[in-house]
Amino acid sequence: MIISYYGNHYIKISQGDTVLAINPPAKGSKQKFPRFGASIVLCSNHHDDYYSTEQNSYGDQIPLIIDGPGDYESKEILIKGISTKTTLDGKEYINTIYSLLIEGINICILGPLGETLKPADKGRIESPEILFVSLREGTL
Repeated sequence: MIISYYGNHYIKISQGDTVLAINPPAKGSKQKFPRFGASIVLCSNHHDDYYSTEQNSYGDQIPLIIDGPGDYESKEILIKGISTKTTLDGKEYINTIYSLLIEGINICILGPLGETLKPADKGRIESPEILFVSLREGTL
């Protein structure tokens, strides 16, 4: 497994032929980031800094877009999305925490979390071996 961090919670996880893009920024975002083809795109919320549906298409490959709470499975990866709230640029958003099980490794992406986790949500996250925490001002 190869994990690349591009800043502002934009993460690429590669496992064999499967590539996940997590929180790709929209084309009009403040920062410029690399483009690459992805099998699965996870977006924590619909703010332009964390949400793009076209950024990670490449050639004929159209990624599966997951942008909200729920349970998913794709490419032998189990994905659990847990709903929380956050405030970005003065506007409230639904933030989705993602818990992934890839090759037996439990990974958790909190996104720009804006509230304390409820005990029930902590239980759904389980015990991640890798935890991504946003250090953006005003989160966590």
